[in-house]
Amino acid sequence: MNLQPPGNQTAFKKKVAVAFICTFDPMLPKKSIEVLQLCPVCGFPSFKVTEKDVWANLIDSRWRIDRAHLNWGLCSNPDCDCTYFANRRKFYTGDLIKPLFYKDQSNSAPICYCSDLTRGEIKDAVKNGCRTIDEVRGYTGKNITGNCDRMNPTGKCCNNVFLKTITGR
Repeated sequence: MNLQPPGNQTAFKKKVAVAFICTFDPMLPKKSIEVLQLCPVCGFPSFKVTEKDVWANLIDSRWRIDRAHLNWGLCSNPDCDCTYFANRRKFYTGDLIKPLFYKDQSNSAPICYCSDLTRGEIKDAVKNGCRTIDEVRGYTGKNITGNCDRMNPTGKCCNNVFLKTITGR
């Protein structure tokens, strides 16, 4: 199925509110359709996040109280300043308690939010011979784990990003 529109891509992105992604899982009898929201600023697909992820990571506490039970997305574009969004609500990188690892490529960006372990600390540990997550955690002394759903702005575990940071990919 061709989802590419003819003509102006920007105009198309502004008009489309949702992207449909078909996935096939051999363990399931049918194809499943996952609905992804598009970022209202750049038009990129979003990651699904929970309301809890949004409210736990905003600087301004009054937004945490104003819970409207919306379907939240997290912009996947590293170059877009938009972070969380739902309906007409949008939050930006400056609204977050901590930066998003994929939107901030500096060495001060957290990779493991549970331990507050930064990209720079991981790179330093690798320069000093560490090759695994456990070795990096031991070297830095930052060993807190298991709070990803509450601490990580994506609501997901950091292990894959952690390993990519160690290997330099």
